[in-house]
Amino acid sequence: MKIERRSERTHKPFVRVVSTAFASIVVGVILAAFLAGSGQVLAASSGRTITDQNKNVVALPDKFDRIVTSSMWPLTHMLYIVNGSADNIAGMHPASKSAGINSMFGLLSPSISKAITDFISPSDVLNIEELMKLNPDIVYYRGENTPEEEILLKSPIPSAAFRVTIYAGDAVETGASWIDQLGEIAMKDTIAPRYRERARKSMEMISERVKDIPDSKKPRVMIINRHSEKEIIVANKSYASYWIKQTGALNAAEELEASRAVNMEEIYKWNPDIIYITNFTPTLAEDLLKNKVNGQDWSGLSAVKNGRVYKNPLGMYRWYVPNSDAPMMLEWMAQKNYPELFRDIDIRYELREYYKEFYNYGLTEENLDMILNPAREGASGV
Repeated sequence: MKIERRSERTHKPFVRVVSTAFASIVVGVILAAFLAGSGQVLAASSGRTITDQNKNVVALPDKFDRIVTSSMWPLTHMLYIVNGSADNIAGMHPASKSAGINSMFGLLSPSISKAITDFISPSDVLNIEELMKLNPDIVYYRGENTPEEEILLKSPIPSAAFRVTIYAGDAVETGASWIDQLGEIAMKDTIAPRYRERARKSMEMISERVKDIPDSKKPRVMIINRHSEKEIIVANKSYASYWIKQTGALNAAEELEASRAVNMEEIYKWNPDIIYITNFTPTLAEDLLKNKVNGQDWSGLSAVKNGRVYKNPLGMYRWYVPNSDAPMMLEWMAQKNYPELFRDIDIRYELREYYKEFYNYGLTEENLDMILNPAREGASGV
């Protein structure tokens, strides 16, 4: 059954329309041929619609037994906080799966280890034929991925867009908006208000403590997003600026207009007081602290000399982009920035309380060690 879709998006220039129309014909032929040979039956429409974050009107299916999250890497684990389960995930991006099976998400929902990943490349190129083999009831994708959206909107598969840029780098509000939309789709009472409130309390507590610190006394922070012997990508603007500002620090790489590859000469010029390393790279803090990276000398930097290099935790997902543990990221990072000012915060205790409230799960000491000291493997598939 073909599920009708319509878009409220404005028309493109003539050349774009012609090329899109041609692509539509090609995709249509592929889909028709595939469906004819597969015997696949698509889910019937529920008669409900929502307007997604790209302003597309989405005709929802009558069941959600097989969900696929494609180019929207961080979204997969959000299904758990909304539904209390992720057993209906049939497919996900390889970068989502690597984070999942090496995190609390994989422990709480072990079925994700069976999710298929070969329908989309690490660079977010969708293979529609492989996707159709998964027989999805609905697909969730990154709204900024226009080539993928054009394929999905021309397919018979219901699909909904979730945007990473919808709140200009505000990681908490962006994550809450995803939770809201997932709840609307699933007809579940949204947990987003409690999530926002928990984050608000953390932000207000941090703000009150750091408000009188002059810029001259604030630590200068640099966040490494991706790293290898050949490349160093420093994060800036968007989420990097958000976390640094919300936790009372200054951005050592503020001069960068966006995240980009940098060299050691630039890093020495900035000479950050603190370096954070995301889980989008297998690099660990010890690699920099012990100067173990071939061709890169980190030993002269202030952050390295003072032992202030930290690997971001990996809870339900990677703590950097919007994630369901975001309030905990705020408290953890604030404590790293100002150990004395936040010495009363026991992050292990706070994590236990948070997981009880939002996931109905009691963290063990082993769980806490895994969250706060993530494995390199959490970055595979990126």
